Formats: sequence, structure tokens, C-alpha cells
Amino acid sequence: MLHKLGLAVAVLFLTLPIAAGGGAKGSKDLEGTWTGVKAMENGKDQPNAEKYQMTFKGEDFTVSVDGKELVSGTFKANAGKKPHQLDMKLTKTPKEGEAGKTVHAIYKIDGDTLTWCAAKPGQDNRPTEFASTAGSELLLVTLKRAKKE
Repeated sequence: MLHKLGLAVAVLFLTLPIAAGGGAKGSKDLEGTWTGVKAMENGKDQPNAEKYQMTFKGEDFTVSVDGKELVSGTFKANAGKKPHQLDMKLTKTPKEGEAGKTVHAIYKIDGDTLTWCAAKPGQDNRPTEFASTAGSELLLVTLKRAKKE
């Protein structure tokens, strides 16, 4: 799962260029650290989701596994769209050839729960619903907001 979830997040977690600066509407709601609860890719449950954390700060994001940064980049959120949209431009990823690609995703926040669904890095398609079925090549992740220490 390390590579699948990390890349999908690099996916995130996941082409159009991302504007540097001036976070879009919705960025403030994402601000902070989120810990994985469950993940599904191509309709299959992925183990060890709880080892992953996604952090949003300013216009930057990181994905860490067991505290080690795996993926990073910049993001642009658009909470004015239904469902909310998230474009994540990868600057660091463990998979060769994915740096510079964008992950097109959708997200929703319900209290302290973030649900995120993304296409693979560099794909032009964006999910339209929060689902990951066999052959969809979509990653669906549920995360909980980490408690501030």
C-alpha cells in the first residue's frame, strides 16, 4: 500500500497547472494534519491506511508514512464546486516521472472527517463521486483530523 496510496495521493490524495500563491476558497478548511482511517483503490481495500498522514499548510501539502515524508507538492482547492475540487501538483514523489504531474481529486469535509477521491497523477479525468470500483483506477481515502498537541 505504501506505493499505491502514496502515489495516488501523489495522485493523493493524485494536466492542469496549479497556480502558486493565493490559496483558493476551501484551503482554510483543509488546513492541518489528517490521519488515514481507510483506503480503497480500484475497488479493493488497502491495508495500513492508519500509517498515512496528509498535511495541508498554506498552499503546500505533504503525505507521510509513519512520520516519513513520501509525497509533497502544492495544491489548489475549490470549495465552490460540487463536489469540492482539489488539484495537487506533485513536486516530490517516490515514483519516477510523476514529479510535475497533477492529481485531480474531489473532497468533502464532515466535522473532523475528510473524504478524498483522486485519479492517478497526470490523468485529465476527475472523479465525479466518492467511490472506487474495480477498474476505476481511483483512490478513495477517509481521514480524520489529527488532534492538535
